[in-house]
Amino acid sequence: MSMEYPKQVAAVSLARAANAAHFDFMAQVLRRIEAHQAGPSRWHEASGEFASAVEAEDAAFKLYQASLMTPSIKDADERRDAAYRSLNAAVEAFASFPIAEMAEMGQQLKRVLKNYKVDVNASYQKESGLVANLLDDLDSEAPEALDGLQLRSLADALREANDEVRRLIDERSEDRAGQASGMLKAARAETDRAYALLVLMTNATLALEPDDTEAKWLVEVMQEDIDYFRRYNMTSHGSNGSGSDSGTDTPTPTPSDGDGDDPVSAGDGTDDPIAIGGDPGLPGN
Repeated sequence: MSMEYPKQVAAVSLARAANAAHFDFMAQVLRRIEAHQAGPSRWHEASGEFASAVEAEDAAFKLYQASLMTPSIKDADERRDAAYRSLNAAVEAFASFPIAEMAEMGQQLKRVLKNYKVDVNASYQKESGLVANLLDDLDSEAPEALDGLQLRSLADALREANDEVRRLIDERSEDRAGQASGMLKAARAETDRAYALLVLMTNATLALEPDDTEAKWLVEVMQEDIDYFRRYNMTSHGSNGSGSDSGTDTPTPTPSDGDGDDPVSAGDGTDDPIAIGGDPGLPGN
């Protein structure tokens, strides 16, 4: 008579998962095990390692997202351009104002602006330099005109937006982005390793104690999370859509679009998915 083995947590392929999907899956597993109080000491050691790995991946993911600031730079640049256009239009209007004193102050400001000829269509860096020097000259050469015509708030808005563009450009440097990507790749690999160990310990616990109701519950909910992940994530990354994920299929690579949600492979740099979890020493379900 053959021995009937208890249900086991199956392997799941996560190597080609998008960064957000990978972290969301691991965070869900963490919530599951935090609700599981029983289990041998080795299982609790594995769950502790997994919790630390998920926390590290969360920090690395946030850093990686922060390193991809192109949309934020664009928004800040648009605010800068709007502030410059408003300031320039106001100066032009005051320069031909019918009240002589106000027109004189407008002409003074116009001369400073004309010296720099800021082009809002220039590169981010070039425009940043021109605007910074323009604002310095306005402060040093025509502070009374700025205040007298009540244009200080426009100049301050321009400076704030310009400083924001420069800050975001510095944060998006290639070195920083590369470092953040490497950190996320390493963090994902460590979470995958800790998850595989957790699955091994969970399966082993139920195999040794097949009547352990808490272990049965944990296996059930962890498998439900895997099924959900396959259904709603793997089909969008090259799966055949059948819901099957044996760890041997090779999804079509998804080109990067720079939105911070592209997969950072935790493997060896190939596109082959890596099956995580399962237990080669025990029969599957």
